[in-house]
Amino acid sequence: MAEHTLRRALAAPSCLIIALGAGCSFDFSDYDFEAELDAGGDGDATEPDAGRSSRFIDSCDLDAQPLEASSQDFDLDTLRFDNDWEAERCTTPAMGADGFFPVSLLAGEKWHFHLKALEDGVDPILYIVDACDERRCVRAQASNNCASKVEHMSFVPDRDGTYMVGIDTAGSGGAALNFLAVMPECGSGGNPEHSEGCDDGNREDGDGCDHLCRMELGPGDEEGEPNDDFTSANVLFFEDDRSDIRGTISGACDLEKFAIEIPQDGQGITAELLVGPNGDPCTAETAPADLQLQLFDGKSLVGEGTPVDGGSSCPVIDERFDFANDLARGTYHLNFITPDSSEDFPYVLRVTLR
Repeated sequence: MAEHTLRRALAAPSCLIIALGAGCSFDFSDYDFEAELDAGGDGDATEPDAGRSSRFIDSCDLDAQPLEASSQDFDLDTLRFDNDWEAERCTTPAMGADGFFPVSLLAGEKWHFHLKALEDGVDPILYIVDACDERRCVRAQASNNCASKVEHMSFVPDRDGTYMVGIDTAGSGGAALNFLAVMPECGSGGNPEHSEGCDDGNREDGDGCDHLCRMELGPGDEEGEPNDDFTSANVLFFEDDRSDIRGTISGACDLEKFAIEIPQDGQGITAELLVGPNGDPCTAETAPADLQLQLFDGKSLVGEGTPVDGGSSCPVIDERFDFANDLARGTYHLNFITPDSSEDFPYVLRVTLR
């Protein structure tokens, strides 16, 4: 108990730093790139960078000039490009004209990509592959959150090499877009950068902000944004093998991801969603009809929860499912979303290690 109390006390300044910059919740959907250079708000207006946008190419070519990370965004369009890739293996069919940026990455190096449609009615899609082969596309390396006007995702490669960032749209034809590719520096202190939930000036685990600048949460804590991809997931800590985390899904397409470390082979996970800030039982009247609860082994989906007959109306992951039992030690992710709901859903996520 004392260890967790100390960790939570140290976590508070991190949230204070965020509050001074952009609030304890990041919402990039209305982010004004022309007024700010990054999530920290360095401030000067910038002109679109024609030099960097010229590296946006019609076809996948690993030998093309790679894009470099920068705090400056730039405009681009796919109007003159063809629809070469459907990218169905990593997202829903991408029927629009597509284009690519090659990027040279080092193993363990974190990049964050942000794509924004400049017109209403455009649903952009963002993904990354390590070869010019659609079969290399996987869902864990793609961002297509419902019909959102904005997509953003982080990527940390496990090997050095040249990768391709693919840009597409769900609808047919081309579109005018705005793009940003940054490499946030965890441990630099100050306001958190894109995809960072915190930055307390070090890369130590256990002080409320871990070595990847992810927020560390324990029983009674509230989920922190951003936590919608694998590299920015909130990290859960447990007391007596249990942790209750409060949060709110803010309408459709607000993903919540939580990283869980299984310390030893043979353990299982139980995950239950309760309703409201007090954690009331989930009934047919209070459960979003489209709520999804998923368990990932690292970044690979291993199974989805379902409601309990005669019990919770929200999806539950428990001992009924083989995929949640006898787990190998390692990092797992819990993910949940209400992809079609327009209303906020306050919740308590109860996670137990068995």
